Amino acid sequence: MAIGQWRSHLPFNKAKLVAEGSVEIYCGLKDGLFVLNKQDFSMRIVTKVEGLSDVELSVLKYNPYGDIIFIGYENGNIDLIRSSIISNIPDLKQKSLIGSKRVNDVFFFNKYAYVATDAGILYLDLDREETKESFILNNSGNNNSVYAVATDGVTLFAATDSGVFSSPLNNPAISFFATWTKIYSADPGYLVNKMVWLDGKLVISAHQTSTNQDKIYYLDGFWQDPGIQLFEIRSLRVKNNLLTIAASFDIKIFNNNFLELKYISNFSAFAQIRDAVTDNNDPNTVWFADSKKGLVKALTSSSYQIFAPNGPTSELVSVIKISNGQLWVGHSGYRSNRWDPAFSNDGFSTLKNNVWKTFDYSNTQSPIMSFDTIKDFMALAIDPRNSDHVFLGSRGKGLVEFENQQVKNYFNEFNSAIQTIPNFAGVYWMGEMAFDADYNLWMLNSNVPASLIQYRADGTWKAYSFTGIPTNGVLLGEMMLDSYGQIWINRLQSGLIVVNSAELNKTPIVYLDSNGLASNDVRAFAEDKDGQVWIGTTMGINVVYSPGTNPQRILIFQDGSYQYLLETEVVTSIAIDGANRKWFGTESSGVFLLSSDGTKQIHHFTAENSPLLSNRIQSIAIDELTGIVYFGTDRGIVAYRSDAVEGKDHCENTYVFPNPVRPDYSGPIAISGLMKNGNVKITDISGTLVYETTALGGQAIWSGKNFSGAKAQTGVYLVFCSDADGKNTCITKLLFIN
Repeated sequence: MAIGQWRSHLPFNKAKLVAEGSVEIYCGLKDGLFVLNKQDFSMRIVTKVEGLSDVELSVLKYNPYGDIIFIGYENGNIDLIRSSIISNIPDLKQKSLIGSKRVNDVFFFNKYAYVATDAGILYLDLDREETKESFILNNSGNNNSVYAVATDGVTLFAATDSGVFSSPLNNPAISFFATWTKIYSADPGYLVNKMVWLDGKLVISAHQTSTNQDKIYYLDGFWQDPGIQLFEIRSLRVKNNLLTIAASFDIKIFNNNFLELKYISNFSAFAQIRDAVTDNNDPNTVWFADSKKGLVKALTSSSYQIFAPNGPTSELVSVIKISNGQLWVGHSGYRSNRWDPAFSNDGFSTLKNNVWKTFDYSNTQSPIMSFDTIKDFMALAIDPRNSDHVFLGSRGKGLVEFENQQVKNYFNEFNSAIQTIPNFAGVYWMGEMAFDADYNLWMLNSNVPASLIQYRADGTWKAYSFTGIPTNGVLLGEMMLDSYGQIWINRLQSGLIVVNSAELNKTPIVYLDSNGLASNDVRAFAEDKDGQVWIGTTMGINVVYSPGTNPQRILIFQDGSYQYLLETEVVTSIAIDGANRKWFGTESSGVFLLSSDGTKQIHHFTAENSPLLSNRIQSIAIDELTGIVYFGTDRGIVAYRSDAVEGKDHCENTYVFPNPVRPDYSGPIAISGLMKNGNVKITDISGTLVYETTALGGQAIWSGKNFSGAKAQTGVYLVFCSDADGKNTCITKLLFIN
C-alpha cells in the first residue's frame, strides 16, 4: 500500500448478489463486490477504491452481449464493468426528482438494457454507454415504482406497485402511462416484485407482504399457477431455459415446463440465501450469495464450497484503536451519537499481519461468559505491553478481558467495582477506557454514583465519584488520560469534566459553553504532541492550550470572511498524526486533515471525491509505524496511507521506498526512519543540493523533482537528515532512474 493509496476493509462474507461472467463469478456486497476466477479460485476486490462510483448495490447482472457486468445502486447510479474497465452512467442519479431512484432490475436485449427503477424505466444503449430514453410510469400524478422488466423483443412488460403492465416497444407514446395496458392485478396483500422471460412465458413472483409466503405465476396465453410457493423469494434468474428461484432458505431449479430439477436447502449451514445462478458450463452447479457466509458453490445441500476474501464480518464500527501495528474494532451501530446503543451482537474484530479475525456469538465460546448476551462493544483499551491483550466495554453488559484470542475474564458488579444502574439489575453501561503510565486501567461506568473506576495493575479495584458533581442518571462516554495526569470525560450533551488522577478528592474542572466551549455536546477529544487538547463538538473545534485554561476557538479566514474552525460541522472523532497534524472526522462532511495549528487545510476527503464509503465518520485510528489512517464509517472501514509517521529523537532503520525509483514510477518517494521533524537534504553524488524539506514526523516525501520542478536526472542520490541543531545526523542513498 503506497502513500496516497486507499484500501477497503469490508465484510466480504455478507453477500447479497451474484452474477456469472464469461470466466468469473461476481459476488455483490452492500458496498462493493469481489470476483472469483473459476479456474484457479483466485479473488480480487472491486470497491470504490478500485473504481466503483458508488456504494449500496441493488442489482448485479451479466450481459453476454459485450461481456458486460451491470451494477445498479440504491440511489439510481449505474456502473458497467467491461474487460475490468469500469464506466459510469449517472443520468438517473443526477436527475432532479422527488422520491426514490433505486435501481430494482435490468433486462438485456442484445446491446440494450431496460432498467427498472423506483422512478420508472430507463432504456440504455450499452455500446454507447448512454441513456436513450426514460419512461416515467405515472398514475394519477404519482410515479409507479417499477420492480422488474422483461421483453420478448416486441412487447415490454413492467411489474409495478400497481400490477403488471405491457406496451408495444414501437408504441410512439410509450413514455405515457395511459398508453400501457394492465395485464395482471395482484391479489389483495400481494405485490409483484420480480419477473423474468422463460422460453415464451412471462414468469412473475407475487410477494405476500404479511407472511412473506411468495407465489409463482406465469403468462402463456393466460395466467397460470404452477403451484410453486416459497418463503421470501429473493431472485428469479433464467439461463439456458432453466428457471432458478432463490428464496431465503431454499434454491429450486425448474425446466421451462416448471418441472423441479434441483433443490438446495440447509437451514443450519447458511444464514440467508440472497441470490443464485446456475453455472454456465454445469447446470448441476449453483452459485449463490449468502448473507453470512459469502459466495457459495453448491452441488447439493450438503456438498458445497464457500469463498470470501478476508475481512471483518461486520460493517458496524463504534471504535477503532491500534497498537504496535495491530488494529482492534468494536462493532456497534451509530444513531444520535456513538454511545447510543444499537443492540448489536456483532462482537469485535482485530487486524494483525494483514489478517482479519472477528470474535462474536457465532464463533467464540467461553466457559466464563456467553457472547450472545453481550451487545454493543463501544469501548476498548489495548494493553501497551501486549497488543493481543485488550479490554472491551459493552454498553449494557459490563467488561470483557480478552487475551490470545480467548476470554480471560468477565467483570460486572459481582467481581469488580463496576456498578449496575439503579433499578436496572444486571445492566452496566461502560464508557471509554484507557491505561495510564503505570498500566492501571481507568474506565467510565454511566448512571451510577461512582462513575470513574480504576482497575489497578495489582488486580485491585477502586471506584470514585466526582466531588460536587452527581453522576446518577448521567451518561458518560469519551475519556482520555493526558500527559499531565488529567482525566478528560465527556458528559453526553453536558460539557466536559477534567479531574487530576492524583487528586480525585478535589472538585473537577467543568467546561461548558459558558466558559468557552463551542457546544456542550462534546463528541471527541485528543491531546496533541505539544500537550494541547483538541475538542470536537457539534459546533466545531475548541483547543485547551495549557492545563486549567479555558477552551479557545480558532479563527480562520475562509471564503472571504473570518469564521471559527469547522463551526458548521459535528466533529465525531479526532486523531493526531506523526507530524502533529489533526485528522477530524465529521458526522456528514467526511474527513478533514489540518495543519498542526489547525489553520491550514491539507485534505478534505468525502464520499464524493475519494473512496470514503460514507461521509459519516465514527472513529479514526492511525498506525504510527506506517502512517496508515483507518476511518470507521457507518458503512465499514476504509484505510488511507498518509505521508506522516511517528518520529523519534534519532534516526532508526532509515530507508527509502521505492528504491530504486524506476522510470515508470510517478508517485511519492518516501524516506522513512528519520528523526522527528528533521531537516532533510537530497544531493547528487557530487554534493549539489537537489531538494530540501522537513520530515513529517519520521518521514519525508520527495516528488523526484528538483527546486525548479524538473524531474531529476538518472543517478545515485544522497539523503541527509539532521535535527534543528544540525546534530544526530543520518545518511542513506537512493538510485533514481529517469
